[in-house]
Formats: sequence, structure tokens, C-alpha cells
Amino acid sequence: MIEVLIAILVTAFALLALAGLQGGAMVGEIEAYQRSQALILAQDMTNRINANRGNAAAYVLPGYIGGAADCPNPAGTAVVDRDLCQWKAALDGTSELTIAAKRVGGATNAHGCIVQTAPNSYLVSVVWQGSQRTRDAINLCASAAFPADGTRRAVTVPLTIATLAAP
Repeated sequence: MIEVLIAILVTAFALLALAGLQGGAMVGEIEAYQRSQALILAQDMTNRINANRGNAAAYVLPGYIGGAADCPNPAGTAVVDRDLCQWKAALDGTSELTIAAKRVGGATNAHGCIVQTAPNSYLVSVVWQGSQRTRDAINLCASAAFPADGTRRAVTVPLTIATLAAP
């Protein structure tokens, strides 16, 4: 009888450990999904700037875009205005909606920044709210929009536009 009780106790601890492992795997899956969404969004804006390279400097933002920050020129018809507003919509997660019209298509609380680091060189950054505390991202993009609690994540994609001169 004692052997059966010990076997049940060992099995119970094993099941609890398995449940904890499953919970950790789910958190890791959410973090990986948000990171991949942020990389897709950063690469999307990099491609948009590259496609409109003659106006690349017009994409540089004085602050950040996403969240409560609105499109720089929502009524604009220029390609730059349209690209920035579409990027804001993607950052806000409007690509996928729940039945209750809740935006769930992007990384949590995503914001984007575009800065010029040198002539014809740009950094496109996407920051978002992670689900576990680690360490805040070093990237300062939209740092004021997040609490300093170790959940802010960031990815950055560099873009250099070549200037070709005639020989």
C-alpha cells in the first residue's frame, strides 16, 4: 500500500513538472511569435524605403509611430505618407481582428522608429512589449512609451542605399 502511495506521489510531481514545462514553452512560443512579427514589420518598412529610395530621407521620423502616435500625415497622398500610415496600421495589429474587432495581428504594443545614421544609411526599429521580464532593450526607440520593467524588446534592421555615380 505504501508503494502505491509513493508511486502516486512521484507521478503527481512529474505531472506538475510537465505542466510547468508546458507553461514555459508557451511563453517562449509567444515571445518568438512577437519577435518574428517585429522582424517582418521592420523588413517591410525597409523594403518600402528601398522601393522609394529617391525620397528615403522623408521616411525619417522625429519620434516614433504606433500606439497612440498617429500617422504623420493621414490625409496625405504621397507614397511616403501612405507607407507610414500603412506601417502604423500593421504595427497596431490591424491585419488580424477577433470577432470583437480587437487587433491581434502584431506584436504587443508595437512602435516603430526610422532614424538616419549617415547619408543614405537608415535604421528601422520595431519595439514591443514582451511577456516576461528580462532586460529592457538598449535601443531607445519609443522608450518613453513603455514602463522600465524589463519587458521592452526591440529589433533593428539597417538599410544603406547605394549612390551610383557615372564613371
